[in-house]
Order: sequence, then C-alpha cells, then structure tokens
Amino acid sequence: MIENEKILENLEKIGFGRKEAEVFLELIKNPGSNGSQIAKALGYPRTTVYQNLDILQKKGI
Repeated sequence: MIENEKILENLEKIGFGRKEAEVFLELIKNPGSNGSQIAKALGYPRTTVYQNLDILQKKGI
C-alpha cells in the first residue's frame, strides 16, 4: 500500500530501522497483538519480530 510505504519512509527519517518501523506500524494497526501475531502478519520469523520489539522498548516506544 502506498500510504503504508509513506508512513514507513517517514518513520525511517526519524530514526527507525525498516523492520522496527514495520513492527511499530503493525502494532498501531492492531493494538494488543503479540509477537507471534505480528510475525505472521508481516511474514517475518518470530525471532526477528521479538528483536525489533526489544529495540522499540529500549527506545521507549
């Protein structure tokens, strides 16, 4: 989706990594999702999602 791509680009401009931004956007779209649900939605391994959730948490997001 073009709208999502624009949001992801803007998140990258303010310091998010690409996968961090994708995980963050998925959380905004589906609040309360767990790591497994996010991994399934994005097509990433759970370990990748959990690593990026950890990064977001360390950034205070």
